[in-house]
Amino acid sequence: MRKLSAASALACFGLSLFVVGAFAKPAPSPTKLTINAYAEGVYGYVTGAKQSCLANRKIVVYRQLGARRDPATDRKVAVDKASLVDGDYRYAVATDTSDRFYAVAAATKGCAAAQSGSVLGISVAAPGGPSGTPVCSPYTAEGPSQVCSLQRPGVEWGISYDFPSKGTRACDISKSDYSCDGNAGGPFPFGDASIGGRNAVTMSWRPGTNGFKEVTVVTGGGSGYGSSRMEARLPGPGSADLYVDKWAVTTDSGATAEFFTPNLPGQRAGEPGGPLYLNFEGGKGAFGLGAEVHIKGFLYVKR
Repeated sequence: MRKLSAASALACFGLSLFVVGAFAKPAPSPTKLTINAYAEGVYGYVTGAKQSCLANRKIVVYRQLGARRDPATDRKVAVDKASLVDGDYRYAVATDTSDRFYAVAAATKGCAAAQSGSVLGISVAAPGGPSGTPVCSPYTAEGPSQVCSLQRPGVEWGISYDFPSKGTRACDISKSDYSCDGNAGGPFPFGDASIGGRNAVTMSWRPGTNGFKEVTVVTGGGSGYGSSRMEARLPGPGSADLYVDKWAVTTDSGATAEFFTPNLPGQRAGEPGGPLYLNFEGGKGAFGLGAEVHIKGFLYVKR
């Protein structure tokens, strides 16, 4: 039997490594899973570099029974598939209890498994909203709550805008592209000024994509402590559904706190997890050239 030289043996060994490496399976694409609570359940987002690991990804929500998350012993609550909503893949399931929950995405072909952290569910004490919900402020993000209310206790509307008559054009949301200046009232700095009293406000809108109006609201000039800037969408001039993509406020330290509405399925305007409720009344003031605007609902903290 012919013996291989040392060089030949090394060459064969190198070739075998190349062959093994050539047929080695690529590492599964990592996936990140988040979870948040709203009054009727939990929701979250699936993110990652590979789109095929996100669309229709099966998400299982568990009720955590012990001090640690354990899918083998914890109780399965519900299953949902991640779907594309406003550019992100989201899941949502109903729970309506104050237990602790977390979500799991099992590994699939080419996609790594993922598990969220745990979150405490929000119970509903009354039709008005979740119990213990703080009023929205620049400091909401510093506390444990991820949801806040624009309504002060005993007040129907959270935010009020008064746009007095100005110029010859009416301040009317039915106009395609317009801007109104006035005064704002409500929780600071979404409405009131830092020293009390009504803040200066500018509300603008213009045509957006898919028939939506893009709406911008700026209070206090939009920069510095006591200011806020809202970027939102409205399905049409007669709609009450104000979808808030970002409502940024400046704290006394100069930092920025951001809020949004998750617009969850089944949640109506003004309900926790739903869009804000917008009531725009044009034709107010002298000669019907002004407007009164009222907003209520719940905002969520962007973390």
